[in-house]
This record gives sequence, structure tokens and C-alpha cells, in this order.
Amino acid sequence: MDSIKALFTAVGSVTGGRNGHGEAEDHSVSVNLSVPKAMGGPGRPNTTTPEHLFAVGYAACFGGARRFCCGPEEEERQRAQPSPAVCRSGRATRADSASQ
Repeated sequence: MDSIKALFTAVGSVTGGRNGHGEAEDHSVSVNLSVPKAMGGPGRPNTTTPEHLFAVGYAACFGGARRFCCGPEEEERQRAQPSPAVCRSGRATRADSASQ
């Protein structure tokens, strides 16, 4: 079986979990994280969440895939901006995680 060769690998790490700091290994991304007040967190100003980061990354990948599939002749259609919504409902407890 043929193996797939990775063209690019992004590496990142977080210290402090959802109320911490995340950074890409190459320092191209550096963000402070905070659980929103709606989820019972501090909701610190000028921070983001993993859900925000995932939504932006997904939108970028979706737009790139659409461009790849449609080709450059669809340039005007490519101006449409994908806007995925990443939702989080409820809060899992350790007991919930253990039972799954």
C-alpha cells in the first residue's frame, strides 16, 4: 500500500489549558485563551477560544478545497466567504468521559 507523504505539518502547544496561552512551534500564531463567561469561565478580554480557532481554520480549508475543485475560472464565485459555526453544548464531566 502506498503511503501518503505529508506536505506540511503544523505543530502547536498550549500551556494552562483553555485559560492559558497557545502558540505554533514556528511562532506564526500566538494566542491567549479564555473560557467564555457563557461557559462559566472568566471571559477575559482580548482572548480567543479553541472553537474560534477551529472555525477560522475550517473556513480557510473549505475555501481552499472549493477553489481547488472549481478551478480558477470560478474566481468570482470564490469571493464567497465560508462562515462555519462551531458550537459547544453542555460541559462534560470526568464521569461523563469515563462512561463513553
